Amino acid sequence: MDIGDVGPRHGEAVNYEWKWYYSASGFIIWLFLILAIVLPKANQNLCVLRIFIPIVIVLLLWPLFKWVVVVTSSEAKQWDLLLQSFVISLAVLWLLAKQIGTFNGVIRFFLSISVFAVVAGLGIISNYLGFLREAIILLAFPVCSGLILLLAMAAAGRLCKGQYLPKRFMLWLGLLTLFGGILVVYVFLFIVILTNSSVLSGSELFKIILYGTTVGSIFGLCIYVLNLPFMILPFGDPFFRERFHACLRLKAMPEAPQQADIGRINEQNPGTEIPEKEDST
Repeated sequence: MDIGDVGPRHGEAVNYEWKWYYSASGFIIWLFLILAIVLPKANQNLCVLRIFIPIVIVLLLWPLFKWVVVVTSSEAKQWDLLLQSFVISLAVLWLLAKQIGTFNGVIRFFLSISVFAVVAGLGIISNYLGFLREAIILLAFPVCSGLILLLAMAAAGRLCKGQYLPKRFMLWLGLLTLFGGILVVYVFLFIVILTNSSVLSGSELFKIILYGTTVGSIFGLCIYVLNLPFMILPFGDPFFRERFHACLRLKAMPEAPQQADIGRINEQNPGTEIPEKEDST
């Protein structure tokens, strides 16, 4: 580029030595994951490594999502950090679920959201050293997402008590997560309106409601989709299913009466064959 008399057209090359540990703070959040695997006695089992299955699924699908929504290069780092903080915080929560499940009611919930917020917070702040205000703004996303998800899971668990089935639970979880996303966006818009202290016309209010419903639904849907790979754990793995039931105080569906009777007969008389019921047709 020719800049005329302002300065030389070609400047001298500047060498800058970059050490690997300059960006080591970005790995702090992964350190939480490692500690949550290694330290608790309940996690001293190879089954605990299955926590990496949903993490890998989300990280592999993440570039596709960014391509679909056309994330610019300047925004990519922030999006990657938000996703990483959400996924690792959720993974740590699953790893500590057995310890958290020993507490009751409100204490259990506040411990869960505290673990989620601390892991996500330190993960974001460590990447924004010296930029505390930006870090706090970014932190609002994973904390709100975690709050919505945990409240939705707790409510879905209560609605499924006595009649718990995976499909039933996931249906309630989806509806409640969408509702939570919409509610959070409405609260944010309400605060913005109060801050501006402006009187809204009927058409403006309708547009805000429509905008809040649309954005909130997308927000809730994103949380639900990000959580879907983690639901593989309780539905397909007994190791994590026990933690899932303990945290939400869920009871597995009882055996069908006929199957239970057959099981008891086989236990008492191992060599006895149970005749199949003939078809009356």
